[in-house]
Amino acid sequence: MTVDQNKIIEINKSALGFHTSNLDRVQKLCDPLKYLGVTTFCYLRLFEGSTYLRICNHDAWAKYSLQNIHDSGKAFSKIATLTGSEVTSFIWPDETTDHLLIQLKNHNICHGISFYRRTGNSIENWNFSSQPGNSQVYELYTKHKALLWKFIQYFCEQAADLMDHSDPSRLAIHKNGNDIAPARKLLTEDHIGKFLQGIQTKEYLVRCNQNLAFISERERQCLELIAKGFTQSDQMGLPSHIVERYLDQVKLKLGATCKNEILDALEYNHFD
Repeated sequence: MTVDQNKIIEINKSALGFHTSNLDRVQKLCDPLKYLGVTTFCYLRLFEGSTYLRICNHDAWAKYSLQNIHDSGKAFSKIATLTGSEVTSFIWPDETTDHLLIQLKNHNICHGISFYRRTGNSIENWNFSSQPGNSQVYELYTKHKALLWKFIQYFCEQAADLMDHSDPSRLAIHKNGNDIAPARKLLTEDHIGKFLQGIQTKEYLVRCNQNLAFISERERQCLELIAKGFTQSDQMGLPSHIVERYLDQVKLKLGATCKNEILDALEYNHFD
């Protein structure tokens, strides 16, 4: 399928030029994917204000979508709502009324999987797909996903200059709007301080042989119960095996090899 460049919406003409001038290089970078059954690869970086950077090895689709596709469709709308930096992926639905997936299939692009993550105030998106009739590619998605991540790392290294979005002439825009959700606010020092204050517990410094370590209030109580032969364990509502578990934690902290070393240490430590 060919598209007359004069019909490309004005704002996306420069993005089309960027695509065309780098198509051969992108196709060469994507050539190894054929051994995995992947025929189409597309990198997208979505920005606030509905602009985006696209790098794609499928010439006809890149041209068509710049002219005719002005939103992400229903199936891909979750990408624009990502607020955290966690990596997410989803396999495209095969049966759908989503106009974008229908147009992709009309260009022999289907059986796909998308990976995406937030990077600052943008969302990066890597798409892998195959041709109709190659449903075997799902085995790649479910059993060998690490191979796709290896390609993503390779592509990001080899195409770093193409992924540079500082030149606005490389960016296209969704005419109908496709703005992304604002980035999640980072934790402030105040939030962290209040969190630590909220979980603050009393600690005690204990010496055992040549080792020093802090133990918690509960660990201290359990040590005293052990020293008293569990006669007061019911007062804490803890069975003896739980008290023993706390003892094991203290032994690890102090590098003690036996219970007696811990109990001896109790005689030389005074708790307020």
